[in-house]
Amino acid sequence: MHQAIEAAKNAEATIIFGGLDLTIEAESLDRENPTLPGDQTQLINQVADAAKGPVTLVIMSAGGVDISFAKRGRLPVTWYNADYVNKLPMSSMLLRHVDSKGYPGQTYKFFDGLNFDIKLDKRQHCRDIKYTIGASSSKCPAVLTDDLKCNDAFEFKMGVQNVGKGDGSEAVIVYSKPPERIATTHINQVIGFQRLFVAAGEYEKIKFTYNFCKSLIIVD
Repeated sequence: MHQAIEAAKNAEATIIFGGLDLTIEAESLDRENPTLPGDQTQLINQVADAAKGPVTLVIMSAGGVDISFAKRGRLPVTWYNADYVNKLPMSSMLLRHVDSKGYPGQTYKFFDGLNFDIKLDKRQHCRDIKYTIGASSSKCPAVLTDDLKCNDAFEFKMGVQNVGKGDGSEAVIVYSKPPERIATTHINQVIGFQRLFVAAGEYEKIKFTYNFCKSLIIVD
């Protein structure tokens, strides 16, 4: 651990690899809890505190682990805090949250412990909004669809700006958010994405087009 801390103090950038191996994560094994094994959490925190430059944490695992101590990053899937396993029996197949039993729900669509930074805006389109590669959330407002008919299409545009020094690509993901007055429906749902390559210092536009019913319909 001491060597890693000293290296981070002098490095321009630090990459920390952590996660699980086959002694913990395999078909024939059950994990005792979702936390990182050993002293990984302590190592990550101490190296990150000592690092002179930016720090990138890479988790190598087939399943989610509790990295709430580093929750400012972005995740491709829903990862729960360690105490999640105490909130519902592992035999439960329910996806939606059940307030009477204290179940928080499962997956990004129904887990009500997530904090999506999605703000509604009265503008009909999101045009030329800058989305910085590497940022944790988009500042693009949602598109309101109250006045659309079933076969109507709606579109919006946004801009992606690479403020870094290296070329890169980013997956821009679009979520739908149903009206809050509809009980037990999903919280958010992915309705599409596009991967966009942006050279260092450049700014690219991207457009999304959707059919109202096919993309936003809710079935009881």
